[in-house]
Amino acid sequence: MLDRPSGCFANRGRAEKKTKKARIAIVEKNPLLALDIQKTLGRAGYETGSVFFSALDYLAAAEKNFDLLVIDRNLRRDLSSLMKTRTTEGGIHSVPYICLATLADESPNLEDEGDKALGILVKPFSAKDLLGTLEIALYRVRMEKRLSAEEKRYRELFDFSLSPRCLTVSGGTVVEANGAFRRLFSPGDASFSIGDFFASVSDWNSLKDSFISEGAIQGRELDMKNSRGGGLRILVSVSSFDDSRYGSLLSWEFFDLTEAQRLREELMQSQKMDALGKLAGGIAHDFNNILTTIIGHSEMLRMDLSAGSSENKDIEGISAATDRATRLTRQLLGFSRKQPYKPRVIDLVQLLRDSEGMLKKLAGESVLFSFQIPRRSLSVFIDPIQIEQALMNLVVNARDALQGAPSGSIAVFAAPRELKRGISLRGRELAPGCYAIISVVDSGCGISPELSEKIFDPFFTTKGAHKGTGLGLAIVNSVISAAGGGVELLSQEGKGSEFRLWLPLVGVSPESAERPGMEPRDAPNPDTKNLGAGDWGYETRDGALELPKGLSLLIVDDDEDLLGLLAYIVGKAGAKAVLARNGGEALLLSEGQAFDALVIDINLPGLDGFAFYERLAQRSSAPRPPCVFISGRLDGGREKDFSESDSAIEQKEIQNIPEGSLLLEKPFTPAQLVRAIKQSLGSGKDFSV
Repeated sequence: MLDRPSGCFANRGRAEKKTKKARIAIVEKNPLLALDIQKTLGRAGYETGSVFFSALDYLAAAEKNFDLLVIDRNLRRDLSSLMKTRTTEGGIHSVPYICLATLADESPNLEDEGDKALGILVKPFSAKDLLGTLEIALYRVRMEKRLSAEEKRYRELFDFSLSPRCLTVSGGTVVEANGAFRRLFSPGDASFSIGDFFASVSDWNSLKDSFISEGAIQGRELDMKNSRGGGLRILVSVSSFDDSRYGSLLSWEFFDLTEAQRLREELMQSQKMDALGKLAGGIAHDFNNILTTIIGHSEMLRMDLSAGSSENKDIEGISAATDRATRLTRQLLGFSRKQPYKPRVIDLVQLLRDSEGMLKKLAGESVLFSFQIPRRSLSVFIDPIQIEQALMNLVVNARDALQGAPSGSIAVFAAPRELKRGISLRGRELAPGCYAIISVVDSGCGISPELSEKIFDPFFTTKGAHKGTGLGLAIVNSVISAAGGGVELLSQEGKGSEFRLWLPLVGVSPESAERPGMEPRDAPNPDTKNLGAGDWGYETRDGALELPKGLSLLIVDDDEDLLGLLAYIVGKAGAKAVLARNGGEALLLSEGQAFDALVIDINLPGLDGFAFYERLAQRSSAPRPPCVFISGRLDGGREKDFSESDSAIEQKEIQNIPEGSLLLEKPFTPAQLVRAIKQSLGSGKDFSV
């Protein structure tokens, strides 16, 4: 039985009406004492609806949640014995408790009861002792729960943090690491040090010295590595804190900047490419003017020569050289996206056949060059100039890989191939289907696995200073990717390399894609059009230049050499030319006279060709004169909208041409110019005197 409290204490207990949230279970074999404890706690406002007279009764109600037990010491021992026979505790064995003991018990103290005993009451005890011990016990329970919640919160913040974190002793040995750390650095199960993941020992030592002098490190960018040796760019922060177990620990937090650095480098590369594109676009107009002048003068000279003249060979050489210069200019503009690609369906076999002589010369006389192509055609959709340039780049790289070797070989192969299932080539997915494969194989020095991942990057080169731009393989990759294909590299250091170009075949079923026989070198196909240099459609003396008599032309171009050539061409064709170097000068000339037709360069300084033509048309109520617009680049020097495709840009430029006018792209021949002027004039007017 409880000693009765004084009146003051009893009144205070009765006055406290508000029920407290703590749920208390009473486990006492003496029913009178148990009920007396229940009433005392009830008067104090506690929820005490659970009274048990044996450990077994309490165990039967174990699914209930209790904040505290008031339990007889002997029943507590019975409860422990019963729990040993259970496979699971269900949480009841860990409930904190107040132990009820008697004077006859041996050494009733907290140490004997274990760490969950929050107090001992020796029977008999007063209500004041009961409530005082209970309040202290519940305060400890609340504090332990709060500490447990704080520890859980910290544990979750540490374990589930997106940023890699770890704790180390002062020497660097890791004592704890979260999941993000293990995913980033991939450490083994054995003990490891944070210094193992530094790419440089000097960086590790410098960081330790800085921490000793500064006491903390906030946001230092370092090169690190994972357990597999992969390079990482990491932002590191380090701080220290006291720990009851280790004395002092270092807290490390990491931010992985590897992807951000890669994107930053790609941005720099794209800026370089943008600068290259602007440079290419800037020189394209002038360079095409020069080519047009060279072509024009050589063709005019050809017309003055007899058909059997020996000088015709020299003119053919000039034409071939200007043709190659034109292709290279368009290649550079296409790669820099200042001029759209012009893909079409071509026979890859015929293109390879026509390119064999050029590729053999590029390989060099001392190199054993072999060439093998199939008899049947391989139709692909690609810009022929682009694929030719890609082949040239691969052969030049193969030749350079043979430098210093006593003997070497380069082989070019082509064959069809059917893919039963898709494959991935350097991150590019190729769908199942039929492909043409062009292989360029050399017996050179080979490429290491480390460099194999970088050689296709723009401006990356392994050649010495002034020996390479780093654009060759980038152009190859760009050309093949634009055609829907992929580039495969097979290489072994010291044994050579093989570059395979995969291009989708057009109009080929898997049944017809069997590997055909290889064509002998002495069996050319005379029925296929030559795609080599010199395909200008030149006119000789038999097709002399001729324009309607009395035709008055206004020619506007900012290149004086080209202006002189154009005047010479139309003059020889029988027309009269008035020349202007810019739009303003042309407007002044047009005030005093009328012209039957116009030849206007689109890329004029100040007032461009389109704007000049519109201004000229607005000044007169007469019908617009026919016009031939000439241009060295289709984009007109304006900034590209990267949301549009290259073909869309080309179509937009063509759509800007006023109705009834034509576009003639530089470089062009005299015959092409005269033909364009005639076409713009139509047949509705008689220009004869």
